[in-house]
Amino acid sequence: MPRVRRNEWNFAANAARLITNILTEDDYSSSRLGHAEPELTEFRGARRLDIVIFQRDNPIEPIITGETKVPWAADGRTPYNFSLIEAAHGKASRVGALYFITWNVRRVVVWKTDDPGVPLIRRVVFDKELIVERLSSPSDLDSPRVQEALRNGVRELVAFLDSLLSGPPALSERGILYAPDYVANAGGVINVCIGALGWERARTDAKVEAIYDTLLVIFKLAEAEGISTSLAADRLAERRLAIGSSGELKGSRMMNAVTS
Repeated sequence: MPRVRRNEWNFAANAARLITNILTEDDYSSSRLGHAEPELTEFRGARRLDIVIFQRDNPIEPIITGETKVPWAADGRTPYNFSLIEAAHGKASRVGALYFITWNVRRVVVWKTDDPGVPLIRRVVFDKELIVERLSSPSDLDSPRVQEALRNGVRELVAFLDSLLSGPPALSERGILYAPDYVANAGGVINVCIGALGWERARTDAKVEAIYDTLLVIFKLAEAEGISTSLAADRLAERRLAIGSSGELKGSRMMNAVTS
């Protein structure tokens, strides 16, 4: 198994190789995803693309693009860096990719490229923290635990992308039911409210118990509208928040909206 390399260019190459290897497995023989290539230059008007995933049936047609950064660099501290998002979105639009990725090694976010009427910041369909440890230097990537976490994370990312493009029938046939992270893990943030907001234990317990019912609502919404459970969770939160024109979605605010 290849090691995860130390800079963003080599990381992109390593990630592309892992993605391609996974897509050669029998489980993905009917996937719309074909193979991944790193560091494409002057491709369809995009000066440089860190990662491009091509269609299986048309191996020169991109379906997903991605931009990678390293977390110890100023522009890689978060995959929600606005300049990074704008650049990744612009490249995806130019090459005609349906989705794009922003990835700072520790955390990967998948976005929908084109969604008329929906601000860019609200187009997240997948958000996964792959590594909980802080990565402050290239040497941190040498940890076997970090290496293994990243390999597992790439596998989970590929599974999600495949289900996203396959649609609900293919997802259900595999027996995969994805619970969006910020819903399933909301209990931790809710419990913080005991100290931060002075909530009583009974109130936080009730909120945590309500996560189960909220997930059922999300699963039913995803099935009814033929969308991913991640997108269904976003839409449910947006409806509850009745978001105004600020165009911002703060993680804890979104989490509270979904689980309230």
